[in-house]
Amino acid sequence: MTAGMYVVGTFGHDDNWTRFLPGMIIDGVGLGSLTAVNQAASLTFASQENAGMSSATFGTLRQIGMATGIAGLGAVFSHVAQNKAESGVAAIPEIDALNSMAVLGTVIGAVSVVIAVIAFAIDHGRTRRCASAR
Repeated sequence: MTAGMYVVGTFGHDDNWTRFLPGMIIDGVGLGSLTAVNQAASLTFASQENAGMSSATFGTLRQIGMATGIAGLGAVFSHVAQNKAESGVAAIPEIDALNSMAVLGTVIGAVSVVIAVIAFAIDHGRTRRCASAR
């Protein structure tokens, strides 16, 4: 998904709508793959009697994250578009604002991947130590 955000953020004033297609396709494939893997991971670490609660918690947190992300990126878009329009620098301030949103989404995605890899490495080490202690 991070790669898709990067591709979406590289369009310019004279690009047409087909310029969005590669990034949107990459985003769609990434989101579909990520959702299935995350759902499986949330159920892997839950006991059978707590599987429903685990699945519901994951779904709720995913929805909160998406809503917060959309609100945050909307605020960035609004801020950049307003500043560009006030300064009269760009004829179409929305292009710069959308590119800023895509760059921010790319950075957030990349940082999230690094944090997830670190968390999985820590958990894998903990699981290995517990298994060897038995």
